[in-house]
Amino acid sequence: MRVGTTQHGERNAFFVGADYQLGMMTSNEQACASSAQCNGARSETDTSISWGNMGSQSFRGALNSRSHVTNGFGIMVGYKHFFKKLPEVGLRYYGFFDYAGTDYRYYKTLNPNGDWAQSIYNPTNIFAYGVGTDFLFNPKRFNKENFHFGFFAGVAIGGTSWGPMNRYYQSLVENYGGHLRVSSFNFFFNGGIRFGTKHNGFEIGIKVPTIPTNYYALNYYSSVHPGTPYRANLQRNFVFYWRYLISF
Repeated sequence: MRVGTTQHGERNAFFVGADYQLGMMTSNEQACASSAQCNGARSETDTSISWGNMGSQSFRGALNSRSHVTNGFGIMVGYKHFFKKLPEVGLRYYGFFDYAGTDYRYYKTLNPNGDWAQSIYNPTNIFAYGVGTDFLFNPKRFNKENFHFGFFAGVAIGGTSWGPMNRYYQSLVENYGGHLRVSSFNFFFNGGIRFGTKHNGFEIGIKVPTIPTNYYALNYYSSVHPGTPYRANLQRNFVFYWRYLISF
């Protein structure tokens, strides 16, 4: 089905696409001896920070962070159109859904002297979804109906979800309270290069989610360890993707 045409170059069309994604995510943990110390301005060498504690599990007072590789795929559906008076320039509007799998470290156990630590890993799935708009540009020399080469850049809004729900954090909620959130709003930047023919297209790009998910938050109080907040954040840092599209 041909939806429309411009005077020259790549034509207007509905499209569908699928891609392979390779990226990184970061898991952050933060615990401290008092609320005043949870200000985000600490380091491992900050001697004013003691060891936080919740029940039988201990957490280091400074921020712990570790990165993990993600693998997954994405799909998108949308419409692209180019301007009649400037056929090298266009816009596209689309909806997308991404999936990725990874293992992440979700806490460290420590002995009372703090001279060893153990990393515990948990498998998780990452789901990202939303709608977006990209600016398209094909240099005039490469802007033909049967062949195009150019660039794209844009933004998207949507959400990020993590699952299945981590059993360790579920246990913390049951024993100590706090708030567990597995989904959050997100804002995405997107860009790359694109080329193709009348009905087939290929893209190499990068997508950058900008907002972490505050996965677990607790302000724990006991007579032994008063005022011990704990925070766990998960963030998908970036995704490189290789995409195939079909235009109708």
